[in-house]
Amino acid sequence: MRIVIIFLLTCHFLIGQSGLDLEKAQDLYDQGKKFYYDAEYREAAIAFDSCLAIRSAQLDSPHNLIFKVKYRIANNYMKLRNYEQSEDYLSSTLEDGKALFGPESDEVSRVLGDFGVLYSRKRQFSKSILWNQKSIDLKKKLYGSLSKEVAYTRMNNSNNYYGQGNYVKCINELKEILKIYDKELDPDDQNYNRVYLTLSQAYRKKGDLDNALVFAEKAVEIKLKNYEADHPSLRKYYDNLAKVQASLNQLEQSKSNFKKAEKVYEGYGSKEDLGSHLNDAARVYVQSGEFRTAQEMFEQAAELFKGNVRKQAIARSNIAICKYYSGAPDEGIEILESALRDDPDLENFLRLCEWKIEVNDMDGARLAYQEATAISVNGDDLSKVKLLVLSSKLDKSISVDRAWASINEAIEVLTKMRRKYLGSESKNYLNERLEGIFDYAVELSVDKYRLKPTEEQLADVYKTIEMAKSASFWDNLSEENAAYLGKVPADLIEEIEILKRGGEEMMLALEERMTALEMEYPLYYKRKYTLEVPELSFIKTQIDEDMCVIDYYVLEDSVYAVVLTSEGTDFISQSNTGELTFDLEWEYLKDKSISRVSIVPHRFIHFISFEEIINQETQDYFLYDFAFSYQVNIEALIKSRDLTTKLNYLGIAPTWTTTSDSKDFAFRNDLVPLPGASVEIDKAASYFKSTVLKGEDAKEEAFYLKAPDFNFIHFATHAKIDPTNELNSYLYFNSQEEGEDGILHTDEIMNTDLRADLVLLSACETGGGGLKSGEGVMSLSRAFQYAGAKSVLMSLWRANDHSAQPIILNFIKNYKNGMPKDVALQKSKIKYIEKADPLMRDEIYWAGFMINGDVSPIHTATPWGRSFLFIGLGICLLILLLKFA
Repeated sequence: MRIVIIFLLTCHFLIGQSGLDLEKAQDLYDQGKKFYYDAEYREAAIAFDSCLAIRSAQLDSPHNLIFKVKYRIANNYMKLRNYEQSEDYLSSTLEDGKALFGPESDEVSRVLGDFGVLYSRKRQFSKSILWNQKSIDLKKKLYGSLSKEVAYTRMNNSNNYYGQGNYVKCINELKEILKIYDKELDPDDQNYNRVYLTLSQAYRKKGDLDNALVFAEKAVEIKLKNYEADHPSLRKYYDNLAKVQASLNQLEQSKSNFKKAEKVYEGYGSKEDLGSHLNDAARVYVQSGEFRTAQEMFEQAAELFKGNVRKQAIARSNIAICKYYSGAPDEGIEILESALRDDPDLENFLRLCEWKIEVNDMDGARLAYQEATAISVNGDDLSKVKLLVLSSKLDKSISVDRAWASINEAIEVLTKMRRKYLGSESKNYLNERLEGIFDYAVELSVDKYRLKPTEEQLADVYKTIEMAKSASFWDNLSEENAAYLGKVPADLIEEIEILKRGGEEMMLALEERMTALEMEYPLYYKRKYTLEVPELSFIKTQIDEDMCVIDYYVLEDSVYAVVLTSEGTDFISQSNTGELTFDLEWEYLKDKSISRVSIVPHRFIHFISFEEIINQETQDYFLYDFAFSYQVNIEALIKSRDLTTKLNYLGIAPTWTTTSDSKDFAFRNDLVPLPGASVEIDKAASYFKSTVLKGEDAKEEAFYLKAPDFNFIHFATHAKIDPTNELNSYLYFNSQEEGEDGILHTDEIMNTDLRADLVLLSACETGGGGLKSGEGVMSLSRAFQYAGAKSVLMSLWRANDHSAQPIILNFIKNYKNGMPKDVALQKSKIKYIEKADPLMRDEIYWAGFMINGDVSPIHTATPWGRSFLFIGLGICLLILLLKFA
């Protein structure tokens, strides 16, 4: 009916007394705007096109009225996903805007921003950021840096960061936008709903579901204050809230909001729109393992997609996934093959090949592999890695050597890919996309070793395990080491770092500079891109005679360990029962002169304190047999080039005045006073040249300013650990100032430039955290190592204030007196057990404290060092006296 009205109006204008009527064209323009804001974009297109035809015939271009309607048409085509037409109209509008209003006008700034939106819709995020930045720079000139006009375009860039998977950067940008909105806008302004929606989506992707829910609810609340409950734009807000609730297992609330969204889809939009909604909603149920519910929704979507072959094939491929993982693999494969006949999709051919291998249909797997190879695209490195892994699996039954060559090529491609991903979060995203590759590579290396158990084959097991671990941490280390070994001038490295910090808009310049740098310094390139693992022969020279390193790798059914000493290497394999007895390791070590063990953990082993395991032979803790330390990877154990000659101590101890009646002892994650913490810091500070930040002085800003200048940093404070997502963990500071929230987040720690020989975290659960693919445990401890700390003393579980103080202080004394860090901690714990009240000797009070990283002793004059000096002088004096007597 609306289209008929527009047609009749247009005909009336065309036969008017003077031909064309500009006043009536304005009516068409206003009608088009109404359709646009009601999300009736096809009707809007007819109205705007009719308006443009009238105005173009009546007016000379460029003209303000023609500019306005072209601008509307460009945005309407964007909504209709006709991006080519949108780009054409934006280009024309930009030229008209410059001619009419000047190149530095508000109108031009808005068109530049719309180019940013267009390229973001096309998922060309880097290009979008560049256009948005042009708009932002112009708006800063016109309105100021903190204006709402600048904030609107920064909002578009936050969407780009979200699209790139850089959720931390997205959230930080949105927080800055909110600060501007809070000053400039009414609390119920509709611009808030976009910020809240994107914040919710980013927090959900980051794993922070509590914040995701808060902002999802806020987004819906603000939206409903500005629009009717059945407005088409509410669909994605209901959808997002439902997805968050499903992730929190609030299934009834989730279903309710999915139904609200579905009702809006039914009132507005096509059957395909509703099908897309169901397709998206069902994926939430797949993630939670509710395959039956998901399958029903995918089947509804497939029915709604009738007539659209490609979308129907996508829905059927999703049905196949539900079937395969709910215990009907043959049926799932059959449905996927049917979907692939209608839509030859690369990702699904890769999936089909994997499934065929899993059900041992190798001929079918090879056919699927050939189809995938035929439609793969040059330059798609992610797919190339997957194809190489599948090639290795197909070759394994024919030739282990061929399989090994393919998996190594896959790792080489993956390594180069990861170097170009900026930030640890983006690299984690890539790791998750390729999860399982290193598991397979390790298993293959072990199979190869078992066929031919030689030192050379064991070296391959060790190298593969090491490459699998701590991938982002390795990147940071290898950048530093590559520059050092490749003799790259410091100013060039600084230039590269500046470009990296510039973000996506500097990506092109970064790539060009790195390419030139790597051609000029080939050794740098080799170290940076080949992911070289230190040779076993070299590692042996770095291990003290009294030390053993055990490098673990955990698979579903097995736990593997490469055991290294200064004398040799061995291999231990045991079943994965979810626990570790250390019995096999003890049998290997007990007859050797080993008193120190450094653990390189993997998966559940990250959460084990080896000292508290009972030695079945002696019926006592392994604490009495070995001094334990823990490593991110083998390279973290390599002795530092820069020896510590003098300790400068920074102690940080915030204070609190609240009390808690719920516990007999103060644990260091309850925000209650910690009298032991203040005493601990004061006593520790008395041993060194020191600076102490206590009470009101223990502020975030003070830490940022002072921390880079100290090589011993000691926190005695509260901490919060999120076991599902490390970026939600933090240390508490005492007071807040403008621009601070009083807490030091994991990502803020990682972005700090530290030179500390030792960071001591006398807080709760600082070593705990979530497991990330290829990353090991991500925790506050790891964050300090990212930032540059050589070693971190941390707590694996809640630290009791009464036991923490004596253990920490005795450790510091032992370390100051020249003991290696691992031995210093061992001796301190034994002393605590000997002197503690019997009720507080349990391992919960002492076993949680662990030393991670470099365990070297302090390289300065110590009481032991001075004793040896006096003894030496005494011997020399005695020789002289005897000689001249």
